[in-house]
Amino acid sequence: MKILFLHDEPWDSGILSYALSLAVEMKERGHSVQFWCQEKSFAEKECQRQGLNYFSLKNPWSQIISLRRKVRLDGISIIDAFTGSAQTLGWAIRGKAVLIRTWADARLPGRNLMSRMGLKMVSHFIAANTLIEKNLQVSAPLSAVDLIPQGIAGCPPNFCRELPPSATIGILGRLDKVKGHETLIQAASLVKTSHSNVKFLIAGEGKPERLHFLENQVRQLELGNAFEFLGRVENIWEFISRCQIGVVASLGSEAVSRAALEWMSSGRPVIASQVGGLSDLIRNGENGFLFSPGNAEELAFDLKKLIDSYAEAQNMGQESRKRFETLFSLRKFTDHSEQIFRKISGEKS
Repeated sequence: MKILFLHDEPWDSGILSYALSLAVEMKERGHSVQFWCQEKSFAEKECQRQGLNYFSLKNPWSQIISLRRKVRLDGISIIDAFTGSAQTLGWAIRGKAVLIRTWADARLPGRNLMSRMGLKMVSHFIAANTLIEKNLQVSAPLSAVDLIPQGIAGCPPNFCRELPPSATIGILGRLDKVKGHETLIQAASLVKTSHSNVKFLIAGEGKPERLHFLENQVRQLELGNAFEFLGRVENIWEFISRCQIGVVASLGSEAVSRAALEWMSSGRPVIASQVGGLSDLIRNGENGFLFSPGNAEELAFDLKKLIDSYAEAQNMGQESRKRFETLFSLRKFTDHSEQIFRKISGEKS
């Protein structure tokens, strides 16, 4: 198959992670893959690093004729667009290629007239989680929709270690407000009243003022000895191996959650807020717990349950690993995507 992945965000994101990982794997399987992205974007740098055949877009709407010609001359059979603007561009340049829209962002499909008209541009939808899938089925009832959750390579064998005996709680992600670090800090103040030896590790970078705000919150709650801000960690697997429990405390977004998958693949129980696609990954009471976003009391309650029972934490961690291998491995992700692409293009395996 000749596949064009079309992504036009300038920054790093879960959407880009989904698109790039699939593009790399489809290339490895022998398909002809192109990745079109914004000039000087994070995606462009990643394409260079990962050896993908990429094309930089500077002013695509002034190049419609030449881009349409390139699609035709390169024999592109499928265009997979990952944002609304990329979808519109893909429709304009598609020629005889089939236009797919992979929906892997937090903004759900709209139901107004303009949104419905935009959805009619697309031949086939791929939803990254069940919430998006259900919304697409309502918003575009005549369109084909397939659910394909993201998969990742997962924890390398030499870092897939047993849970450490000490109660160490980790959170992995950039220091944006939407990631819910304040909720974890508030929950920690409730946990520390009865569990004085618990440690909290925060891995991720952000703007200096954001880091200072969170550090000040820790100081005000007199939690200084319990928290460690690590900044950007070079080896996330080494970081995860230090932790007994993983937390994803986001207040919104998380249409895809690479962090949750990383915790799961490492055999860690995950306590996650019930937003986006996290309820697809975490089965409440099986491989972790789900709590209401922003609710520090619920998060503290769930943390205490696992801190109080190493055996339960261990069992849930094992369930996380099994669930990851069964449903969210990179091979599963690529197999499913390749199957759908072949069906759409009419190409046999």
